[in-house]
Amino acid sequence: MDNFRFDITSDKKEDFVSAFNIIMNNVPGNKAEGYKMDGDNLILYWNYEDNTGISKFPRPMYTNDVINFVWSFISNSDYEEVDLDGSCGRAFRLSCDDWGYVNGDWRAFVKIEIKTALYGK
Repeated sequence: MDNFRFDITSDKKEDFVSAFNIIMNNVPGNKAEGYKMDGDNLILYWNYEDNTGISKFPRPMYTNDVINFVWSFISNSDYEEVDLDGSCGRAFRLSCDDWGYVNGDWRAFVKIEIKTALYGK
């Protein structure tokens, strides 16, 4: 589907796995060929091309490979501590733009951002 779109924020691995299974089922070939860091954000690409700033995976990565790779990225990333009457933790945001693009690039299929989870008392 050309107009597949999503925007999910959570702190639970179960939510992440469920969301990524849906995302990967909508990616051409159900695989990722490369990635790029955009500041602190990770962007995954289903189509690799030379000279685009995309780092190519050694081999195509399918759903379970991608889930493990991205969860490791999330788990090892820092998040911003916020002063509030409660506590903070690590969360993630998975998103794409109109037409399933990321930052206007048709080869990209998901942007992964590290967010601060806020927990009230």
